Amino acid sequence: VSIVPRLFIGLAAWLIYRALRKLHDVPAIIAAGIAGSLTNTVLVLGVLGLLKKLPWIGIMSIAAVNGLPEAGLSAVITFAIVASWKKIETRRKGSRV
Repeated sequence: VSIVPRLFIGLAAWLIYRALRKLHDVPAIIAAGIAGSLTNTVLVLGVLGLLKKLPWIGIMSIAAVNGLPEAGLSAVITFAIVASWKKIETRRKGSRV
C-alpha cells in the first residue's frame, strides 16, 4: 500500500516540472513539490479506500488535515532546495536562498 505509490512521486513531480518550466522555473519547482506530495497522499489513501481499510469519510478528513499542509510544506522545502542547487536568485540585490 505504501511502497508502490512512492514509485510515482518522482514521475509526477518531473512531469509537472517539465510541463511548466517553459513558463517560469519558480512556479514549476513549487508545483512539482506539490504534485509529488499529493501523488503519494492520493495514491496511498485511495488504495486504503479501495481495499476498504478506511472509510471514505475518514480518508477525506485525513487528506484535508494532513495532505494539504504536507503539500504546502513540500512546496516550500522543494523550492528552497532546488533554488539553492540551481542558484536561482530570489531577490533583486543578488541574495540567494
